[in-house]
Amino acid sequence: EDVLDLHKPWVDGVKLKCEKCGEAMARTPEVVDCWFDTGSMPYAQWHWPFENNGQFETHFPADFIAEGVDQTRGWFYSLLAISTIVSGTSSFKRCVVNDMVLDPDGKKMSKSVGNVVDSFAVMEREGADALRWYLVSTSPPWVPTRFGEDGVKDVASKLFSTLRNTYGFFSLYANIDGYDPAAHAMPLRDRPVIDRWIISRLNSVLSDVRTGMESYDITKVVRRIQYFVLEDISNWYVRLCRSRFWKGEMDDDKKAAYSTLYEVLTATVKAVAPFAPFLADAIHLRLSDGNGRAQSSVHLCDFPDSDEKTIDRDLEAAMATARSIVVLGRASRQASGIKVRQPLSELSIAGVPQRERERVEALSDLILSELNVKGMEWSDAAELATLRAVPVFPALGPKHGKDVNQVAEAIRRLPEAEVKTLAAGRDVRVDVADTDAVVSPSDVKIEAEAREGLSVQTDGGLTVALDTTITEELKDEGFAREVINKIQFMRKDAGFDVVDRIHVWYDAGPRLQAAVERFASRIAEETLAESVTSGTEAGELAREWDVNGERARIAVERVRKGGSK
Repeated sequence: EDVLDLHKPWVDGVKLKCEKCGEAMARTPEVVDCWFDTGSMPYAQWHWPFENNGQFETHFPADFIAEGVDQTRGWFYSLLAISTIVSGTSSFKRCVVNDMVLDPDGKKMSKSVGNVVDSFAVMEREGADALRWYLVSTSPPWVPTRFGEDGVKDVASKLFSTLRNTYGFFSLYANIDGYDPAAHAMPLRDRPVIDRWIISRLNSVLSDVRTGMESYDITKVVRRIQYFVLEDISNWYVRLCRSRFWKGEMDDDKKAAYSTLYEVLTATVKAVAPFAPFLADAIHLRLSDGNGRAQSSVHLCDFPDSDEKTIDRDLEAAMATARSIVVLGRASRQASGIKVRQPLSELSIAGVPQRERERVEALSDLILSELNVKGMEWSDAAELATLRAVPVFPALGPKHGKDVNQVAEAIRRLPEAEVKTLAAGRDVRVDVADTDAVVSPSDVKIEAEAREGLSVQTDGGLTVALDTTITEELKDEGFAREVINKIQFMRKDAGFDVVDRIHVWYDAGPRLQAAVERFASRIAEETLAESVTSGTEAGELAREWDVNGERARIAVERVRKGGSK
């Protein structure tokens, strides 16, 4: 055999033998540009036009191609040039261009600079799913991405942990109750409004996801899914519905809660699957395990379709308003320094159009429960706060010169009626040095000062006010809620199971003891206590607590078999 020394330049006439047939081979001196092969791919893969004409026609042109921006003068061009010459048209309908991955400072990664990230090491630490989701969600593929591993960690610790924990919450109680999707199914029309809302949200999201996928806007898709998982499912639906899963009896309300969360999780992991294939498959297989349901990979399932009949846009809008009310109500509590566990008497709302109020009222129980308030009423913003105008000197100075301080003082003295005129976007006149000075809305900042006994927050046209007056009865209930919170902490620290029944003993001063006695039945119900008794028993775990300034010693112990201590 002739042997080619690869370290020497090619010399014409040097021949090699084919290892299979032994025929002599020689290098062809005329070499076509190597990109010609890649550009011929749409034809070569079917050996067209010599055979497979039907398959070629079915698959040509391709729906899309995807590669890095550096392929603009390579593969993208050769595909387009060759197909234009051969077929008179492009060989692809769409071109998805991936731009560069840069370091956190926006510099191109380079081994010589030392800013290259080892993707395999990142996947080893955080997982391939987290890395994939981060890259897709950070920016569209056609925009340069500044890579930071902290972002990958956030995906793993927030989004994926939330999805796992939500499944874990469902699984824990479903196994305890022996939930079966077929046996315990509940028609959607018979479920509570919170269930109908999350199902509507699910199908709205699925509709947006499919639209985004079909337009190749995958960054918008994953961000939509991410918000749905973190905010709609976990931070709103599950948090509001926990007690429905905790209660003992398997009534229709509990069946509805199980059916709803099962449907939401099942569809969500299918939507997640293209972007986090391993986590989605793991949860899907566990959801489909047991009770006679066939086990099959999520990647063998159809991508979920939106059921338009379940979408209620009005309900979604009303819930969005309810959530905004809750956000402002929490801000009002924070501004007043009143804890969420301290019940309050009244919530006043202004700025909700009359046509929307009926639907929001249907969600009043959710709003009141979230804010720990007894009642809700509609009001006018003027009844909740006094408006005042604050002068903006950078705007007033150039207009009024030496008279600016006098104009500013006149603005501070404006009656509320004229402040409302400014708030409505119209000018007002003020007396300065025996002349009228024009004050425009841009010359002032409008501030709302809460009326006495109220804590008020405003955002856009929505205003929420909490009555901060705390009666003795409300104060007692606040004590009871604090005691419930302490007992729940102790249950967890003592390692009790979520279904364990317990006994509770407490030792406290007269004020706190009266409150506990008054709300003993609620404390027992919410902590799974068979007894709440004044005493100093040791129990399995005992602790000293400060309960809103009152000292208390609390002890807990599991109820043994047969109900004995």
